[in-house]
Amino acid sequence: MPLAWLALGVVLGLFAGSVWEPPPLALLLLLVAMGGAWALARSAGVGVGLLLLVAAGVLIGVLRGGPGVLEPREFDALERFHGEVVELRGTLNGVAELVGTRVRFRLEAEAVRGKGTWRPSSGAVRVWADAAIAPLDGRGYPFLAHGDLVMLRGVLDAPQPIGGFDYREHLAARGIGSELTRASVIAVEPADGGGVLGAVHAVRAKLADAIERHVPEPQAALTRALVLGMRGSVPPRVSQEFRDAGLAHLLAVSGMHVGVVLGLSLLASASVFGRRRGLYLIAPFVLLWVYVALAGAPPSAVRAGAMGSAYLLALAAGRLTAPLNALGLAALVLLAWDPAALWDRSFQLSFTAMLGVLVIGLPLWRRAQERLPSVRPAEPGIRALGVRLGRAVAGGVLVSAGAVIGSLPLVALNFGQVPLLGILATLIALPVLPLLLVAGVVTALVSSLAPLLADATGLVVAAAGGLIVLDAAVVSRVPGSVVQAGFVTAGWAWASYAVMFAALAVLNRGRWAEAARGLAAALWRGPSRRVEAWAVVAALAVLAGTLWLGVASRPDGLLHVSFLDVGQGDATLLVTPGGAVVLIDGGADPRVTIPLLDAVLGPGRRRIDVAFLTHPHRDHMGSLLELARRGRIERLIVPPVVAGEDDAWRRELDALEVSVHEGGAGMTVTFTDGVTVEVLNPPSPPLVGTASDLDNNGLVLRARIKDAAVLFTGDLYEDGERLLVDRGAELTAGVLKLGHHGSDRASGTALLRAVAPSIAVVSAGAENPLGHVSPRVLERLGAPVADGRTFLTSRHGTIELTTDGSTWWVVTERD
Repeated sequence: MPLAWLALGVVLGLFAGSVWEPPPLALLLLLVAMGGAWALARSAGVGVGLLLLVAAGVLIGVLRGGPGVLEPREFDALERFHGEVVELRGTLNGVAELVGTRVRFRLEAEAVRGKGTWRPSSGAVRVWADAAIAPLDGRGYPFLAHGDLVMLRGVLDAPQPIGGFDYREHLAARGIGSELTRASVIAVEPADGGGVLGAVHAVRAKLADAIERHVPEPQAALTRALVLGMRGSVPPRVSQEFRDAGLAHLLAVSGMHVGVVLGLSLLASASVFGRRRGLYLIAPFVLLWVYVALAGAPPSAVRAGAMGSAYLLALAAGRLTAPLNALGLAALVLLAWDPAALWDRSFQLSFTAMLGVLVIGLPLWRRAQERLPSVRPAEPGIRALGVRLGRAVAGGVLVSAGAVIGSLPLVALNFGQVPLLGILATLIALPVLPLLLVAGVVTALVSSLAPLLADATGLVVAAAGGLIVLDAAVVSRVPGSVVQAGFVTAGWAWASYAVMFAALAVLNRGRWAEAARGLAAALWRGPSRRVEAWAVVAALAVLAGTLWLGVASRPDGLLHVSFLDVGQGDATLLVTPGGAVVLIDGGADPRVTIPLLDAVLGPGRRRIDVAFLTHPHRDHMGSLLELARRGRIERLIVPPVVAGEDDAWRRELDALEVSVHEGGAGMTVTFTDGVTVEVLNPPSPPLVGTASDLDNNGLVLRARIKDAAVLFTGDLYEDGERLLVDRGAELTAGVLKLGHHGSDRASGTALLRAVAPSIAVVSAGAENPLGHVSPRVLERLGAPVADGRTFLTSRHGTIELTTDGSTWWVVTERD
């Protein structure tokens, strides 16, 4: 099972890499130590190949992941408009569903208008629109199709939790960061065909209509959910009964549904083509992905499709005896494509359920077969039929139990409850599910060609669906069918899996105990020759060096804010407790800024996860452009366009294909370690007619962790500061970087009163011709801050402030 062990290592490496980015030298030393350990083990006759595979997987995971893997890969440019009534224009993606009295669909935003003019934008939005939509010729209700250009008006906001369900995380896993509610459709420009995706979604819509015509409710809604992934019309009462009975997983197309399709298609294809040639595997592969496409290709179904494809590959290669290899291959492919999927709830549930089937359910079934009554394959009679039925039921119970046990800790952790009778309810539903899927597909396909046949198959769908609905209703009403598990934490879940692993290790100790004894004996004897002894010393020294480098490079759990001494300019580096790197402005000269930046970050850390440009003046922007040219900036947040500005830098960034996002009041960048960077300025629409529109429409940022905050005002003028205060923005901060390099035109009394800082920092050049910092600004700060609590890069050099969220510590380059 080499792929399974390699996948285990990758998972461990991704977890480790999410909180620690080791320097390249540490990884190189670890690689050398692994090679030495392998050579020594081989000379001693001890096989450690699987352990080395795990170690190699850990290295791959660390390299593929890194601390930035959990950060959002795209900032939602619509975030600054959250909480506002807006007009939104974009392209409809997928199928529009009627959900009660509203129409739900996904919109890929292209432009937005809040209180000002239309502005280009991007981001996926979940839309809840009023059901009253103007008809379009040649279309049935709701008159919207994939690819349509739609204009709407409604309230834009972040998705809100629903009870104990993290709805925001659920949508974020699908790339959706905003929700438009109370929306009305203003205009629709029909799509011209919509391409391949448009054709697929058009087929889905037609099949949904066919099911509605031939199947009664609520079975029709259940069939649309199971066959087409359209859950919007499932009655709330039925949804609640499915949740209480532990059958909610049936309503979301996932690995179970894909597995049923794969199993049925394999049986049918093998009966037609035989198993002697691999040709019989082609049809199941095609049908598998056709079903995934018809279901709307949700992430869970795509992952299950990848797992099914890996299983077919194992069949084709004649390696069916190692199903864990197929699971490992699927995990490797999916995590190589998207490392952040490891933290996705549906990914975790799908793979722990499948792992439970492979390591718990199937082994239990194999042991049970040895003890259950058996019959000859062709033996007739009632007894033989009863034995076969009993064995099938036992197999279903044990395999289902494996899936439930495998995912049980995660179910309790994520949903706060455990459906005790879920295994029983699933056992009743599973034999009926294939019948419902097949009859549902046939009903939808033959509806227009043979309506009478569709009516007949619709009766089968109604009967099968009715049985599943009845199953959910009965089980959900049994007292104690659901146990609340709000006490479950991540540590509890890990401990549960550790206990499961230990139990499996004890049960299968015959497989590994002998190898472990051999390894222990070889270690106890030690090397028998001087060369081997020196090799042991060298390997241990290299391993010790690796550990030392690793510990030295780990984040210390504090927020570090370094005001770099870049002369007459601004450049501030933030390193969060989890190791994420944030740069605010970059100073004018890359020859000055970049060496300072690398000196603070240390060897091996070059990536800047997020960079902010407060405004496009050379003394703030010069080095940021050079860092972007070198490919070191993952994401760059910039202020909006101001009339009359030279936008050559924007065109250059477009040519460099840097991920650029326009910032504005209301945007918040949140890191997984609790650090947030809030954008407080500019407003929407931008300010006009101020002392300097370019400066006053710059980004104002407030970085915060727990009770500690730092405010960056860029080059905001005093009139811009007053407008910021008047808007009621949260400005309180223990640390204030004085605006405009300490100029008298900034850091006015109104702002200082609102911020109430205890520490002030000025980024200015020594003996600069502008006379920064102004004595009048120091006077406005007041004696407690001005005397001993104001730090200047011109005097103190690079200034590092460190906080644990409550206390600030200051270290300066020069006294």
